[in-house]
Amino acid sequence: MRLRDLATTYIDFMRNLGAEKSDEKAFSCFSNVFAEDVKKIENGALIVQGLPALREQLDAVRAAVFPWAITALQEGDVTVDESRSAAVVFFGWEAKGIGQHLTAVKLDFADDKIICLTEVFTKRSKQEQSQLQK
Repeated sequence: MRLRDLATTYIDFMRNLGAEKSDEKAFSCFSNVFAEDVKKIENGALIVQGLPALREQLDAVRAAVFPWAITALQEGDVTVDESRSAAVVFFGWEAKGIGQHLTAVKLDFADDKIICLTEVFTKRSKQEQSQLQK
């Protein structure tokens, strides 16, 4: 699968995660998108490692800010580096009650799955930060 398609699969997963009320539907392709030993890095710190830990973290995000919608993603918002099996995706999203956000995430791939996602930029509202800390 092409890296651009894999990056689009990540966005589709995040779009579903923010829209589907049913956990079963929201996470239906979870293990097809992420590798078993996936890592997630935010602000330079490893926050989760492994599929079960990522699932727990995403469950917590859903509990805090569900629902959300991907509001801005254009063709130029996905940059691919074939030599490093990586892509950077820049997208906007909005969650009810906390407003609009911009996020850039670097996705590293192996065997057509994400092995590491590094959130390199998120512009959050102060209201969201306080909700996520509860």
